[in-house]
Amino acid sequence: MKTNSGFMLIAILLMSYWLQAQVISTELQTIIDQSSEEELIPIVIVLNEQPSLSTLENISPLKPNNERRVDRILYLKEFASIRQVEIKEYLQIEEVEGRATDIKFLWLTNIVAVKAKLNVITEISNRPEVLKILVDHQGYALADVTWNLFC
Repeated sequence: MKTNSGFMLIAILLMSYWLQAQVISTELQTIIDQSSEEELIPIVIVLNEQPSLSTLENISPLKPNNERRVDRILYLKEFASIRQVEIKEYLQIEEVEGRATDIKFLWLTNIVAVKAKLNVITEISNRPEVLKILVDHQGYALADVTWNLFC
């Protein structure tokens, strides 16, 4: 009986690691492996829910292009705003605690850019609304990108 429970524990731990590894990109995992626990790593968090292209295409089809564009932007902002509530609350707490900084909530692609410590990245990787965590090569978490992206 102890052998079976020990085997199950190992299987659960391996499955947990595998699932987390699927969320954290290979490149980010390499950086994590080489980083200290106190280092802030720039990441991009891709959320599970993304806006439907068919929905976007069907927004205000009879309006002129400029009005349709405004309606689509409003839809994307609302879509991201609703879906980013929980991760926003979590990251704002982590920011106060000094474990996250330079948080940017991007509505165009429903992603979040942030510089975060390893324990925060690990916690984020376990959140159900998170699809993938990538290295922030674009520097969203570092730069003041205000053109058409932020809520």
